[in-house]
Amino acid sequence: MKTRSTLILLSFTLMTALAGETKSPARPDPDLTAIMQVAREHKPEDTTTVQVERVAGMDLAYVRYCVRREGLDVVTAVLTLKKTSKGWEVESRAL
Repeated sequence: MKTRSTLILLSFTLMTALAGETKSPARPDPDLTAIMQVAREHKPEDTTTVQVERVAGMDLAYVRYCVRREGLDVVTAVLTLKKTSKGWEVESRAL
């Protein structure tokens, strides 16, 4: 029992030391925040946001919405966003 208590104490000490070395807390990605805001504005009724996918190397993002039918998630709409000088804007919407 003493060995177990010692291991737990050492584990907590190590976690405390690692937490102290963290330079800064995680910051939200401003692009992802803007994408999610545009996605909320264009969300079809009775759907949920399922997936947000950013295309690497391009200023494009896809947002997929789904609805649950007969126990399955069915994609009902896809929103394509493009980053412009004004911010993230809707390029196309497929229903």
